[in-house]
Amino acid sequence: MQNHGILWTFIAVAAQALPRGANVAAFITVFSHFEEEVPVPYNFTLAANIPASPQEIYDAWLDSVAHSAMTGSEARMSDAIGDAVSAFDGYISGRNLELVPGERIVQSWRTAEFAEDHADSLITVTLEDADGGALLTLVHTNVPDELTSYEQGAGRNTILNQ
Repeated sequence: MQNHGILWTFIAVAAQALPRGANVAAFITVFSHFEEEVPVPYNFTLAANIPASPQEIYDAWLDSVAHSAMTGSEARMSDAIGDAVSAFDGYISGRNLELVPGERIVQSWRTAEFAEDHADSLITVTLEDADGGALLTLVHTNVPDELTSYEQGAGRNTILNQ
């Protein structure tokens, strides 16, 4: 399956970044002959209103015991940037990349199904006050194209439906 949409998006962005006076036509001509299949990372967004405060959700997400209770499987979490994390009995592993208490969690993630050459995926959890609790929005980016079933997977069925 060839997906030239992502390639053309890359070309358009890269062309805009060229120095003034650069030969944009030559740049596009070179890239337009690119015929190799380009894997397209999959991205998705999930959102749910949860009857807890943003801070309570933040604290539970980063606490091993609370995260294990949310998912029904062992989790090793941390509230320190750079620390390793894991969930679903080690099926998911990653690191905390950005933590804003009560507002935002950014973690790298990979599953046991990722090939060695796959880059880590990225989850960004944002928490906002909402009537009766919090709006949790989870954006999962850079998921390998062959693993698109994650959008309907265990995370959605356990964490977001608590």
